Amino acid sequence: MSKKITTISLNNSGGADWLSDENLQELRERGWTLHSWSNGYKPDYPHSVSIELPESQAVADFHEATGFTTRERGCDCCGSPFWVYEEDVEPKTLGEHLQEPSPLDDQAESWLRLIGEPV
Repeated sequence: MSKKITTISLNNSGGADWLSDENLQELRERGWTLHSWSNGYKPDYPHSVSIELPESQAVADFHEATGFTTRERGCDCCGSPFWVYEEDVEPKTLGEHLQEPSPLDDQAESWLRLIGEPV
């Protein structure tokens, strides 16, 4: 039987990281997994967070933990600071979805090189 994993991607909307270190710690304590890579700018700031909950429950928990809704407006050029999606994941691959990844995967490294960031 598959499990529901909800992921919230974080966008640097308006030139500011919306979640504080305290928000991130609260998410960790509630069982969220933070997915990040080190790019020299803010090494441990995640690009997304995920949890084993259906989307509606995850969105409510995210709001309770951070004070933000996933429908925050953001700025006109960058859009919303949060994107939400839910996946059905088979139990045998659940661990892969909820593991904090290695500091830099191939896709992230390629993207950082493309935008001229140090790798």
